[in-house]
Amino acid sequence: MRRPLRACLCALILSAPLATQPAAATETMCSDPARAGPKASGILTLDPEAFAKLQSVFERAEPDLGMSTASVVGDTIEIYILQSPRVSVMIQTIRKPGSDSAFVSVERTCITDALEDWQPYWDRFLSALSARGLRLEADPQPRSGDDILETSLD
Repeated sequence: MRRPLRACLCALILSAPLATQPAAATETMCSDPARAGPKASGILTLDPEAFAKLQSVFERAEPDLGMSTASVVGDTIEIYILQSPRVSVMIQTIRKPGSDSAFVSVERTCITDALEDWQPYWDRFLSALSARGLRLEADPQPRSGDDILETSLD
């Protein structure tokens, strides 16, 4: 189940820029894959009311955060994605349906060489959470969404 979900997630992320701008073959992968990876992550505690507040962050992502949204929702997992305009920064939330917690990370992607600073996007995201009374418990070492998908969310 993990491999098809990861393939679906990658296809979803890769398809977004194609819908908004034409891309040449040289623009589909960055020149330095080592720079990709997690920059910060944490766990968000969610009761049903808090989950609705988190959803409102995603609904307001474009005007408030300057990021586009995507989601993959299935019977066993929910992934909500925020993506920067140049597709070099991704914030994702991963949770099991009905769970009282969600994993959240900000990652630099390696889809194109159009780098953007990840910190301002992360700061605006954390501010949007805080404005809704939500607080992220930061991980001491940043973890990626792939790490979480390969392990348990419990």
